[in-house]
Amino acid sequence: MIDMESRVMSSLRLVGAFVILVSLFQTGSAQASCSKIYSGQTFTECRPLNTFGATLAWTLHEVNHTIDFAFNEDAGSLAGWVGWGINPTGGLMPGTQALVAFWDANRTNVIVREYDLTVDVAYRPETPLFPANNLSVLYTDTRVEAAGTVVTILSTLHLTPNQSVTLNHVWNRGFRVVLATLSPGGHHLTSENRASRVKINMVTGGFTSVSDGERVKNAHGIINVISWGMLMPIGVMIARYLRPLPKADPLWFHLHRACQTSAYVLGVVGFGLGLKLQTYAPVLLYSKHRNIGVVIFVLATLQVLALVLRPHKDTKPWRRYWNIYHHTIGYTTILLIVINNITGIDILDPGKRFRIAYIAFVAFLVAVAAILEAISWRRWWIMRKKLKIEVPSSI
Repeated sequence: MIDMESRVMSSLRLVGAFVILVSLFQTGSAQASCSKIYSGQTFTECRPLNTFGATLAWTLHEVNHTIDFAFNEDAGSLAGWVGWGINPTGGLMPGTQALVAFWDANRTNVIVREYDLTVDVAYRPETPLFPANNLSVLYTDTRVEAAGTVVTILSTLHLTPNQSVTLNHVWNRGFRVVLATLSPGGHHLTSENRASRVKINMVTGGFTSVSDGERVKNAHGIINVISWGMLMPIGVMIARYLRPLPKADPLWFHLHRACQTSAYVLGVVGFGLGLKLQTYAPVLLYSKHRNIGVVIFVLATLQVLALVLRPHKDTKPWRRYWNIYHHTIGYTTILLIVINNITGIDILDPGKRFRIAYIAFVAFLVAVAAILEAISWRRWWIMRKKLKIEVPSSI
């Protein structure tokens, strides 16, 4: 039995390592051709960005520590806006010092203004965004041109002495503007919108489209789906439906312990990655998902302690009380896990097929459990009629 448990643990460690490696090597793909000439100005470098067909051209002037930029993107409609900027503090939207372009009321002229994308603007949809003065990033000679709905923002960025030339670029596009206050509205929250950021070395042109935070988030989601979302309920079903079988003792217990222990160990890793994510985003982001995750971790820890502190089966009535406690906490944990995993998949937004796949997996387990439950109760009913035995204790 111990050998079997060891093999299960080894396999799960390999799965966990594979998941982390896959998430670490995700990269963005180029989606558009790139021009080095905009508004009669020729740039030395140009790179297609990984969302919305956007491109970025630039020229680095090392002598005077400036970079000329030309950002090009399709707004989608004349009622929308296009924005691009540099984030000097990180790779996410909060902290980005942005240039946002949009059309006037007559849809004939394009306006460009500077904006400070604060934490409140990024994560509180009701917070209006107004033009800002005295940005922490200095842009000069900013101008804009448009051809149809395609907008090009041109500007010169002034670097501070000894500033790194590897810069965090953030961009997006939205669908409405309050022209009275020059306030761009929000944007959609699709995977493409969320991925609209990249870190570029302005000397070599090398870039990474998946930030450290994105890699941590992907690993957090995948590990938690495998641990809490798959191994944990399978372990519960093993205990529920193998334990009554005489020939399955003590096999059921070793399998149950292997699944639950593996789920908990991987879950601890996933929980730690979740805590790490708080350093990339403010605590107000996804607070419901985070709070449920903390409750799940606490309940799962109580379950592990319950296995260690389990009374001997001949110890009455404590063993019965322990059973009630252990099973109540266990089923509550499983319910919260399903809810939080679906919420987490929606946050990660890997595509509808992943959400459907997980729901289908849960539905499959529920269907199997329903069939096995019916068989168990039928067997008990037949034995009760024949032997007139008492109702067995909860398992």
